[in-house]
Amino acid sequence: SLPQRSTEWAARSDDSLSRQIESNVQAGSSLAQRFKGLGGALLTQFARTGEDYAQTLAFNVDRRQGLDAQLQGLREGAAEVTLQLKTRAGQSVELRMSSRGSGGADGVFGLQVQMSSQGPLGSSERQALGRLAEGLDKALAGLVQDGGPELALQDVLGFDRSQFASLRLEMKVPPGEGPQRSFSLQLGERENRLALKTENGEVNLRLDNAGALANAAPAQRQAAIARQLRAVDEAGARGHADDATVALFKSAFAQMHGAALESVQANAPGVRAAPLHLAPALAARTQELVSGLADFEASFSSDASRLNDDGVLTEKSHTDYRLSQKTEVVQRRPGDVRVQQVLDMQLKATLMQARNGGMLIPGEGNYDVTQIDDRQTQRTTIEAVAGELVRAARDTDSQQRTHWKRLEQHRAVEQRSTPQQEHRT
Repeated sequence: SLPQRSTEWAARSDDSLSRQIESNVQAGSSLAQRFKGLGGALLTQFARTGEDYAQTLAFNVDRRQGLDAQLQGLREGAAEVTLQLKTRAGQSVELRMSSRGSGGADGVFGLQVQMSSQGPLGSSERQALGRLAEGLDKALAGLVQDGGPELALQDVLGFDRSQFASLRLEMKVPPGEGPQRSFSLQLGERENRLALKTENGEVNLRLDNAGALANAAPAQRQAAIARQLRAVDEAGARGHADDATVALFKSAFAQMHGAALESVQANAPGVRAAPLHLAPALAARTQELVSGLADFEASFSSDASRLNDDGVLTEKSHTDYRLSQKTEVVQRRPGDVRVQQVLDMQLKATLMQARNGGMLIPGEGNYDVTQIDDRQTQRTTIEAVAGELVRAARDTDSQQRTHWKRLEQHRAVEQRSTPQQEHRT
């Protein structure tokens, strides 16, 4: 006989959060609809009551099987969001939401939420948690929107560091639920990290929070961010990178260097490295010569396809881009200092292009291949003795290499390389 199927709740369902869960599931099948407003509601309720909460709504449950096992199984292959915070007092707080669509092997689908803390939180900690509710909803709405992810992280990046020592927000999305794959944001005292994967690319960023020369005025920092974003645009265009991946990389770079760093400086000044012991006039001149950004490592990789006017595949590309800044400050005694800041950019790309804008058929081996290998290193050196500036220099080494070859039945019948090198001081 056919199994008897039913809809089941894991706990009493007469509270406001259960009603919101039911309303979200009834609103539609997309991840954006299922998660809408739930994270913020969980934080808001916990901020008000301080009490743990857990609920599951499961559909298509087989009544002849154990209910608990089926409810637990909802997390297998589910889209999942986890938010973890650690308070300055050492308590851990965790929010978890998981949702499985109707494609599970056992046929069970639904929504599961949980909010818990290791121990009791003080009123100021709970208030800080409540203030994060709207920012969490904005961030999640951007990440799971139907057209592909956008980063709306400002309010999460600005979390209250006077109450919380660290924050971790993670998301994983199985194939079939959207173009997103995974997201991770880790905000701590020493560094901030972001990682994002989609079906077309990957973005990674790490920021060092403790650099002595990263506390520039906002105007200088914004100008430096804008300079880097222009360079990213140029590299993306040269490497024929996926437009959406480039946009996500730029958004992550700007938001992490803006809101994240300001939050560190405003709420946890104790983590900053000691400032340079220089006369005020010299310190100001030194600050103007460096970028004003925190040291960082950033990268993206993407796969892109381009169609001709007839909607036929005519090009495929793979692009890898890396950008980093590292600053070294050596201070032997007050007034004697050597600063070196190195900005490094690398671009590698491979383009497969059909000839004359026709159809690209890689298996036939009749197409053009362009390989791009670029690197630019900018080295800024500042030296002061007895508080007086004795040297300030910037050396830039640039290399662009383009290698083109014409394939016929997978064999190169023609090829050429065009290397370009430049040195500026």
